[in-house]
Amino acid sequence: QTRKTTAVKTKMKTTSANTKKCNLVLYSPQIQKINEEQKKQIRKTERALKVAEEEMLKAKLEATFRAKELSETHGAWLPPWLAVHYLRSKSVVETHWNEHGKPLLEVITQKALEKKAQAGKWAEPHLETVKTKWIPVVNEHWSVVKTKVEPHVQLLTTKTVEVYKSSKDALTPHLS
Repeated sequence: QTRKTTAVKTKMKTTSANTKKCNLVLYSPQIQKINEEQKKQIRKTERALKVAEEEMLKAKLEATFRAKELSETHGAWLPPWLAVHYLRSKSVVETHWNEHGKPLLEVITQKALEKKAQAGKWAEPHLETVKTKWIPVVNEHWSVVKTKVEPHVQLLTTKTVEVYKSSKDALTPHLS
């Protein structure tokens, strides 16, 4: 009986293999057709990529040409007589600044620094007086004011809370 079952199993496997073989033979032309279509699509894509790369190279060359052309014309946007006048005026202004403006600015800066130092020397004893005498007195008065006002602030706070609660309790029935 085990021989029969193995023979039956073997026959079933053979039948299954033959069926699969027939299916593969049937699908083989379809698979080849799909494969050919995919190859054709790949060739078409490669051609499009090559064309796009060539277009990109052309665009880069044209961009560099335009940039070079622009840089050449940028220097020539002023008429020659105006460019000469501009350069001459610029050199006159620079020499005037170097002869008159820069030394004057340095003198003014130096005097301002001296005045600042004098003001610092003048204010130093006054600042010392403020630090040693006035600040302790102000702190002392502030602590006195704080201790005297604190109970009144506490009372005001509690009264305010009481008024708020009582007015809320009185108005709640009318608002509902």
